[in-house]
Amino acid sequence: REDLGDEGVRMIAEMDPEPISSASIAQVHRGRLRSGAAVAIKVQHAAIRARMALDLSYYERLGSLLAWLEPTMPDIKPLLRETIQMHSAEIDFSHEAHALSDASASLASARAVVRIPAPHYGLSTPRVLVMEWMDGVPLSRTSGAQLRERGIDPTVLMGRIADAWAVQMFVDGIFNCDPHPGNLLV
Repeated sequence: REDLGDEGVRMIAEMDPEPISSASIAQVHRGRLRSGAAVAIKVQHAAIRARMALDLSYYERLGSLLAWLEPTMPDIKPLLRETIQMHSAEIDFSHEAHALSDASASLASARAVVRIPAPHYGLSTPRVLVMEWMDGVPLSRTSGAQLRERGIDPTVLMGRIADAWAVQMFVDGIFNCDPHPGNLLV
């Protein structure tokens, strides 16, 4: 509520109180907008920013300690600074919303047979990401035989996934940091 404000909250007609998934940074709920559109609502865990700040401060201390203990070791502080910067960006869902749009545009220009959920920018904040709901079964919960029963050739599917990632990484410089089968729906 505090992130979306009264207007944003009024735009959400319903939100399932039980998350459909939960991970270290956030949990995802199924919802519906007043317009009738089905959405996924990703809500950041309340204390994650403080926990992440503490963890990242440990990285800095570790770098200083290693430099003191092993003065001949290559300086890892630049690597740690970059890691801290990337992790800090990870907890700002505004970045993720833009990444969804960038990846979608990248794949559309490459004519990849892939869909990425569109973010609802007006309802998204650094701690809440509202995006288009995508129906499907996570790839992690299906087998090659089940795919074939649904008329999907697993070899063609894997080729399309590999092509999509290759275009993102090697053509457009977009790197997917979470490419596990649970994040792919068929």
